[in-house]
Amino acid sequence: GKEEGRNVLYATSKGKPGHLNVIDLEDYKLLRSIPIGPSESSWAHTTAPDGTLFLAADGGGARLWSYSPVTHVPVQVAQFDGQSVPNSITTDEQGRVYVGTYPGGKVYQYDPATKQTKDYGRVIGLLDQEYVRSIAYQGGNIYAGTAHKQIVRVNLTTGEKTNIAASLPVKEDT
Repeated sequence: GKEEGRNVLYATSKGKPGHLNVIDLEDYKLLRSIPIGPSESSWAHTTAPDGTLFLAADGGGARLWSYSPVTHVPVQVAQFDGQSVPNSITTDEQGRVYVGTYPGGKVYQYDPATKQTKDYGRVIGLLDQEYVRSIAYQGGNIYAGTAHKQIVRVNLTTGEKTNIAASLPVKEDT
């Protein structure tokens, strides 16, 4: 990210509470370490087109934090009930945030303009515990990489889910 015209690195550290660390990349100095309690750790974060940092954190449930590079204040903006770990995160051109979770293997959208959260549901829905380990946005779709040999395309307009990995050739173990 960028803060006050300088390139910075955002990193999190696990703890009770977890901390968001802002490191100046010019001189490798810690600018600030900010608690994000009750969250304890983070698997993923992303910077939106406007420079806002979004942080997917766990500890007491899956949560989404927003951090302003101007005010330097992290704010919890969403909680994903029934989910314990937000594994993956991405944004689209409008700055909407998409989060993939465990144990439900769900995809959520958070819109900072409206402050609304949308649940796209489970991307597979066959097992009690499922993961969305990686997530990407492209052309009105979310691509959710699972820990279950599937890559699921979620159409953000219709909500339709398609396993696009089903058509990929499978390499046999030798």
